[in-house]
Amino acid sequence: MENDRIRMFVTDLDGTLLSRFSTLSDRAAEDLRKLKEKGIIVVICTGRPFYSVKRIVPEELYDYAICMNGQDIYLPEGKRHIHQPFLKKEEIEWLLTFLDRFPVMAEANVDEMSHYYINKKFLFLRRGIDLLKRIIDFFQRAEKEPLKLNTDYSDLPNHKLGKICFAGLHFTLRQIASDIPRDEFTVTFVNSRWIEIQTANISKGIALRKVMFLAGVKKEETVAMGDGENDIPMLKEAGYSVAMKNAMGKVKNEADETAGSCFDEAVAEWIEQNLL
Repeated sequence: MENDRIRMFVTDLDGTLLSRFSTLSDRAAEDLRKLKEKGIIVVICTGRPFYSVKRIVPEELYDYAICMNGQDIYLPEGKRHIHQPFLKKEEIEWLLTFLDRFPVMAEANVDEMSHYYINKKFLFLRRGIDLLKRIIDFFQRAEKEPLKLNTDYSDLPNHKLGKICFAGLHFTLRQIASDIPRDEFTVTFVNSRWIEIQTANISKGIALRKVMFLAGVKKEETVAMGDGENDIPMLKEAGYSVAMKNAMGKVKNEADETAGSCFDEAVAEWIEQNLL
């Protein structure tokens, strides 16, 4: 990588830029600010919805926000959104049948809040539920709202949803993933116990390509950092890619380099050593 040619820095949030408690450290925030002052375009590229990004990362620290794995691209200049297709009502209804079949928890974003669902027949699995709660706490809970498990999800198909997520044991999620037709849906593992399902042809890579076009930036002028399988399309689209030490194995195999852990502020360290 020729450091002096980099014009765009792209980073995932959870497991990458954010610290252990899903917060943006003062050091990382200051490094993003310095990148912008240097003229490098900063892109947040995450599975989180925009309202969640807005609560964590101040708008002045980035130039573009790719949210919901590419379903929503936000441009702070003009406060404009570019949306890709939402899940159809019948698609949501079909995906919710997995709650009837498997002991998993679903997550969906409704009215700018994360809601969690489980079939009531699996509520007796207290140990499993506690595990799922810990997963949510680690990966999705910067807002710290109380986690409430809903057993009635009959009205969920009536809402506009960009994605539905499932949390559970890895072998169970693999079974669910194998049952989902890839010509109709995009299925990605954020980590071994969390998958996200969206309409087909939505990915961080496709969205990043659009942002690069809008910004007039070439592939070789872009560097990206991530940790989950949903980051792989983004890493492939960038001219140089960096996986976190805590990244999934497939992500490390795709990346040009492996940095340290998100627990040790490795993104800030990498920025300071390579771009500032």
